[in-house]
Amino acid sequence: MKHYLLSTITFLILFGCGEEDFNDTKTVDEIIANAADSSKIQTRMVKGKELFFEINKQTPYSGWYKIMYPSGQVRLLSEVKEGLKDGKLVEWFENGQKKLEAIYLKGKPHGKSSFYYKNGQLEQEVELQNGLRQGKEITWFENGQVWEKTNYHHDKADGISKVWANNGDMFQELVFKNGNVVDIISPAPRWTASSIDLEMLWVSEGNFTMGSPTTETGRNTNETEHNVSLTQGFYLGKYEVTQAQYAVVMSGNSKSLNPSPSNWPNNPTRPVEQVSWDDVQIFLSRLNASEQAAGRLPSGWSYVLPTEAQWEYACRAGTSTMYSWGDSISSSNANYDDNVDETTPVGKYPANPWGFHDMHGNVWEWCADWYGDYPSGSVTYPIGPASYRAIRGGSWYFTGPTLRSASRNYDTPSYRDYDVGFRVGFKSSK
Repeated sequence: MKHYLLSTITFLILFGCGEEDFNDTKTVDEIIANAADSSKIQTRMVKGKELFFEINKQTPYSGWYKIMYPSGQVRLLSEVKEGLKDGKLVEWFENGQKKLEAIYLKGKPHGKSSFYYKNGQLEQEVELQNGLRQGKEITWFENGQVWEKTNYHHDKADGISKVWANNGDMFQELVFKNGNVVDIISPAPRWTASSIDLEMLWVSEGNFTMGSPTTETGRNTNETEHNVSLTQGFYLGKYEVTQAQYAVVMSGNSKSLNPSPSNWPNNPTRPVEQVSWDDVQIFLSRLNASEQAAGRLPSGWSYVLPTEAQWEYACRAGTSTMYSWGDSISSSNANYDDNVDETTPVGKYPANPWGFHDMHGNVWEWCADWYGDYPSGSVTYPIGPASYRAIRGGSWYFTGPTLRSASRNYDTPSYRDYDVGFRVGFKSSK
């Protein structure tokens, strides 16, 4: 996973503050060195290091240097020893407010570095050793509320990392080991399966009415309304799995399955199709193995297909209308009814209220469940009985009513067609 709040501020200090000024300007006219020595210096990159030299002597420089704003306000003051930043470095905003205070050792930040907002509020404190994060990194919002706390070891996140919203509410809590997420305590709104850049959105637990009312246009008899309680949240793919993502995971599979099975190949951003439920299980097994091997699969979590209940809950996104946008459909809402006569790139059509694209149309999507009749009463976290596997969402080929949030379809686990694909879920077994 990509850590949701990787600090860009720390990046600046790791690679040198103000370096772009030195490389562009080449010479620094304002010098404080050995009791106001006014000699000029220049900087050069030597074997990847920024070194300072006295122009008239071409020897490594030792002393103090400063950079000024056009207004005359000091911008940066730093100590240099034998050509390298060594000692205290301070940078200011043009209004005179301190921007950065750091300690360098032989050209690398070493010790505690502090960053500030223009209003004087502390923005970030980070502990470093020889240019690497080692210890605590704390970031604040401009209102003084803590934003993030993370421990680092050899520049890799290690231990509990907490992120808050600017109102003080917990936003995310993860456990890292050697830079990788090993446990999710409080899920973030987004998750990424890094090996295939698969974007996922968090869906909180909740209750909803699954199925359709008897008065809904286009309704089928297998859509009996019933109340559902989802007692555990889950992640779901923001988009249907694409041809490119499927190919990365399935290349070299031991079942001799075609990693590029689509009817319209060489379209990397279109949804993959002509994949069976059985094919998807192999895809998921390989994806889990890949993320596990890379140290990116938290304990107890796995990539799965969503259940029918999870799928409809995410599709409805809090709505009770025929579609997530209302009770009518047009070609501007989704790819359906042979309007385009083939699949289209994922995300081409507007997202539903929770941010999911193509829940209606483009390709049918396999669900984890066996297909069966709905229960007559309320259920908690239901999984269907046995027979066929459920598919949901309609496709580019089917008519509008089949794209309704409640509409259901099914087929055998080995079934493949050029309008059947899937979307990945990610959930905890805890």
